[in-house]
Amino acid sequence: MRVGFYLLAGAIEVCCGYLVSIGDLRSQVHQFWIGFFTAFLVYALAAWCVLRQTHGSTYFILGAALFFRLTLWCSPATLSDDIFRYIWDGQLQLAGINPYLYAPSAPEVAHLHETLRQ
Repeated sequence: MRVGFYLLAGAIEVCCGYLVSIGDLRSQVHQFWIGFFTAFLVYALAAWCVLRQTHGSTYFILGAALFFRLTLWCSPATLSDDIFRYIWDGQLQLAGINPYLYAPSAPEVAHLHETLRQ
């Protein structure tokens, strides 16, 4: 059964590598769903196999999860631009401005756009 876990982890790693290779996931939605659902199906099969086992595989699961995370770390966050809003809100707070007071495009905070680009 241990070989099966390595094969399933390898399949998930291939899916993670595929997702990283796509690039901008918003412009490649079809390819993203193919990679994501394939990884999910392999993950579901692996979870089913783990639940059927009587002895634990905790270290293998944690190691594989860390390996997957390191692989995906290389890909930029293209599905969400929330991080940019968090950075903008932080810039406003550092300047002493309530981030909910003005929209990012408001002329009252236009001077902060330049400091964000530096």
